[in-house]
Amino acid sequence: MPSSRDDIETYILGKLKSVFSEYPEPLTPQTTFKKIYSKIDLDLVDLGFVMDIEDEMEVEISPDDADAIDKGDIAGLIDFIEQKQQTSSSQ
Repeated sequence: MPSSRDDIETYILGKLKSVFSEYPEPLTPQTTFKKIYSKIDLDLVDLGFVMDIEDEMEVEISPDDADAIDKGDIAGLIDFIEQKQQTSSSQ
């Protein structure tokens, strides 16, 4: 399980690139999901991406969290995972 911010970022960007392989622009942490969805008619929840991330990153993403992430950018998803991992490791 990737745990450093750089590892999480590399993992998430790689996973998103495979999910959104038809997206015509490079994906960066600043890319918003709204921008992705404007060019590709796919949704992360529908694709099972959220469930994969929960399993692979050992974090729980509630439906409300998924909605909030969907309204932001990739960096927000990376921040969310990093915070969840830090919280779970400190308990």
